[in-house]
Amino acid sequence: MGVDAVIVPRPLKVAALDVTGGEVRVTNTGAAEDEYSFAIDREAAQWGWVTPPTVTVPAGGQAAVKVLFRLPKAPKPPAGPLPFTVTVTSVRERAMSTVADGVVDVAPFSDAIATLNPPTAQGSGPSHHTVAVSNRGNAPVRARLTATDTGGDLDLDIEPVTLEAAPGTSVSANLRVTPKQRLRRGTAERSFQVLAAIEGQEPLRADGKLVQEGTGFGKTPVVVGIVVAVLLLAVAAFAMASGGGADSPDARVPAASGAAPPAANDPACPARGHDNRDRSATGALPFNYSFLFTTPDGCKPVRFNPCEPIHYIINPANAPNGGVEDVRQAFRLIAEAGGYTFVDDGLTDADRFDFGRPAYNPARYGERWAPIVVSWGRLGSVGRNDVVIAGMGNGHVVDGVIVTGMLNLNADARIDIARETPIPSGYGEGISWGRVILHELGHVFGLGHVQSRNSIMHEALLEQTLSRTEYGVGDIQAWRQIGRQAGCVETPAPRPVPPIGANRATTTTARP
Repeated sequence: MGVDAVIVPRPLKVAALDVTGGEVRVTNTGAAEDEYSFAIDREAAQWGWVTPPTVTVPAGGQAAVKVLFRLPKAPKPPAGPLPFTVTVTSVRERAMSTVADGVVDVAPFSDAIATLNPPTAQGSGPSHHTVAVSNRGNAPVRARLTATDTGGDLDLDIEPVTLEAAPGTSVSANLRVTPKQRLRRGTAERSFQVLAAIEGQEPLRADGKLVQEGTGFGKTPVVVGIVVAVLLLAVAAFAMASGGGADSPDARVPAASGAAPPAANDPACPARGHDNRDRSATGALPFNYSFLFTTPDGCKPVRFNPCEPIHYIINPANAPNGGVEDVRQAFRLIAEAGGYTFVDDGLTDADRFDFGRPAYNPARYGERWAPIVVSWGRLGSVGRNDVVIAGMGNGHVVDGVIVTGMLNLNADARIDIARETPIPSGYGEGISWGRVILHELGHVFGLGHVQSRNSIMHEALLEQTLSRTEYGVGDIQAWRQIGRQAGCVETPAPRPVPPIGANRATTTTARP
């Protein structure tokens, strides 16, 4: 018995957002028919998959499967050669396997922005600014900075004048703006511009203004604060996206009548193209990440306020061994991914998943929104264990902000057709309770399902290509868009509101 395999062509040329690939050609060198499975190495599995997952080959015969890649428009993987391997293993004789080597030629793309911080300053003397160039592409960029003012009234000194940014990084220079002449009385607005010349793309421009004050007022020069939107643009410079989608026609918050659609590829509209659409209408989920709810203009995801502590509580009834700790570990991982601060309110026997659960319960939780509740239920049908539904997660939206949520996990869930193998606890390889909890809590925080199999938010656990229970590239992008890196939102004042069951957008599930 034996098997040989080769990947063709070599290299595979792949551009961002395109689905491209080649073949894994398998030769059965044994004396009997055999079936083979395929596994891409861990790094390449973030962006690639093999289809079909198995193939049967007669003795001495050959067969081929497709190896496909879809790269995000993101700094990783970097432009250039990306070696990968596919392990081909006999389904009948697991000890028999071979490894085929391949190379993906990642096409470069350029995507950079320039920001000025602060964009406006005020005073009678020099002002100091930071010019930042953020490289959101997958190849290094070299920017040469120049500064000019409209009226010739300012001296503008930049140090250094050349910036080099690796993919996914931001570099900065210092800009000193000095009025050429003193102003005795009143104020005068002096506009200036900073240009960043980058080979292969249009120059980047950042506009600034110095409000020069007359010295006769005796005021101490003071730098004016920055517009919040500019700061958000700077911190979100690396949140590259390449997909979005939906499970329910009600997943989007209804848009205001007559509202103009947001411009395509507008960095101020990170939710555009990532709505959790109804697949019956669109035919497909988005690829890398999606949002269950968006603002009325369709620009931004509806989310928790990441700048305030978020409370959670656990009902341990029906929990498997290690279940409570698995939930706590999930919140720790989400805190790391999204920059949240969580408060563990402990255990409860009075609160659990219930579509009539009040979001505001001052008698139990005081003058604040009720905590996220995590509970376990017996969801199996009578006489058997249910292998379809592993859990249900829902966020509760009030005034365009998620204020609380609830998660129900199926203690009856099994991961094999015979309905005998329960989901294992922990965060190990393959299907685990940790993987289910991370997926369902993603729904609680406003994330929807995606096409990418290398994502915790892919709806079918058995189809996920993540070997370990950890976030994939699209998951990380999503948490950047809804977490602390995206800035704060205003939490609405706690008050009685209709329960989630009164206007439920969707109940999403993770299926083994």
